[in-house]
Amino acid sequence: MPDFSSREGIAKLRQMGYAISEFSGTGSFGFHSTVMDEVRKKVFIPRVGSGVSRENVQNVSRQVADILVSSPEGSNFGLYSPKQEYSNLAKILLESTLSGIPVKLVCPVCPDYPEKGYEVGSGVGRTGLRLLNALPGLTSIFSKYGAEVAVDIHIADVEVFDSFLGTRLNISQNEFLKRTGKSIESTAKEIGLRNLGLNVRVGSMLEYFNSLGVNYPLSQLEFARSILSSTNKKVQTTLNSLTQERVKRGDFDSLHLSQDKFLEAAAFELAGYSVLGEAVGGTSIICSPDAQSAVSAYNFLKADPLKVTPTFFIKPERKNKHVDLFN
Repeated sequence: MPDFSSREGIAKLRQMGYAISEFSGTGSFGFHSTVMDEVRKKVFIPRVGSGVSRENVQNVSRQVADILVSSPEGSNFGLYSPKQEYSNLAKILLESTLSGIPVKLVCPVCPDYPEKGYEVGSGVGRTGLRLLNALPGLTSIFSKYGAEVAVDIHIADVEVFDSFLGTRLNISQNEFLKRTGKSIESTAKEIGLRNLGLNVRVGSMLEYFNSLGVNYPLSQLEFARSILSSTNKKVQTTLNSLTQERVKRGDFDSLHLSQDKFLEAAAFELAGYSVLGEAVGGTSIICSPDAQSAVSAYNFLKADPLKVTPTFFIKPERKNKHVDLFN
């Protein structure tokens, strides 16, 4: 396994091609060492004698080390619970290696909203384009070690149930779903134009939940109540951060919300993340191109660490040397 705990190990990593400064010593890699030790103890040691080869261990640990040293361009990994997310990531990669089943990336994207406001279009949305731009780099970090990757993009047509949004849009649910359906077609066409491969698919998030037997509106309501009543510091911090983010962007103004509704609207938005995180569990990887402050919500209500979903946040792209910090 890659060794970040000794000078010899770090020197070897440099020889292997890792971009590690000559001035970096073991003190710079305490977190890296801890993560690799957690992966060894929680993922590899329990599988000793069960058909796991040295090559399997090397491939999986190299993929983890690659992300530790340099997450794929335009992304951050493990913003909620880094050590647990890395451990669960290694478990997913090892199980894929042993079973031959592709590593699955679950990618939620917003409907086709404009830069400001929430009028629903029928093309490829901004977060969808951000994801498509990042996908080659994301998938290559796995495929270069021989892992097959399957990408499932889900257009968030479940926002048809959002009462705050529905009041502002003033269109029927049928019209909303008609437009998101066309966005699915537009995104599928864009995937083909970019030659991203047959393993990249796009579909309806609502149909995804229905296929799992998840009642999305009911689940979202239950999670929103849990978020609003939670005394957990991380939950409260995330709720306040997303609220402030939406205020700065003027999103609540676009929805014509009164200030007393801000926290409730943010809680329902976070609850949507929690529904998806609960559905995915610890069996797949989420790639999220939406608001960074909301990423914790995929996992922050989970009691079982094995169900924590490894998550990549897809960062906004630079425009004219300025960074759009939100959405």
